[in-house]
Amino acid sequence: MKKCPSCNEDIHDDEIDCPFCDKPLNQPAKKSIKLQYKTTVIVMALITAGPLALPLVWFHPTYKKSTKIIFIVTTTIITILCLYVAKLMFHYMMQQIDMLYQYS
Repeated sequence: MKKCPSCNEDIHDDEIDCPFCDKPLNQPAKKSIKLQYKTTVIVMALITAGPLALPLVWFHPTYKKSTKIIFIVTTTIITILCLYVAKLMFHYMMQQIDMLYQYS
């Protein structure tokens, strides 16, 4: 007798598929990935928190080092561009306020 890796039921040694859960016995049970390392969670964290979410990328157990570096460089470039656009918008807004004070 042996145990099924999926449902933990006792089955005969000559079985190929588990009669209880119908899963093949020669394949190991699939490891589930933690919630914080799921791709959708990482993308949402990068969108909302920007560079503060980079530790989720760096400590991801299945990403290659090149993928991690690409994520970091891309997030850094996008953050710098957003800060530059925010600075331009602030200066434009201040010019508009100055123009309002001149005409009043």
